[in-house]
Amino acid sequence: YYRLIMKDVDGKSSFSKTVSLTRGGAAFYVRAYPNPVKSAATLNIFSDKDEKVSWHLVDISGRTMLSQVNQITKGQNNINIDMNNLPAGIYQLVVKGQQFTQTLKLQKQ
Repeated sequence: YYRLIMKDVDGKSSFSKTVSLTRGGAAFYVRAYPNPVKSAATLNIFSDKDEKVSWHLVDISGRTMLSQVNQITKGQNNINIDMNNLPAGIYQLVVKGQQFTQTLKLQKQ
């Protein structure tokens, strides 16, 4: 449920009507750790269904340095990303599923 309080300059306040919010679409959560990365990162994905996801690690000039497609299952999934052969710097990790796309920033030391 959600409602707003509106305050006037004279100090009076009033509430908006209460509305019910529902979450639509698939449930997912994506994170990567540790950050900064020394040698390898773990991509942690929570999904409410089985599906294929792809991820791409992109450097600051836009070049794809690593990429992979993985089959994940409903629940928690961990994917290891070996970054040993990459130079230090800032990277974008783009993770795409059927119902979501998420971009994370990773720093390689």
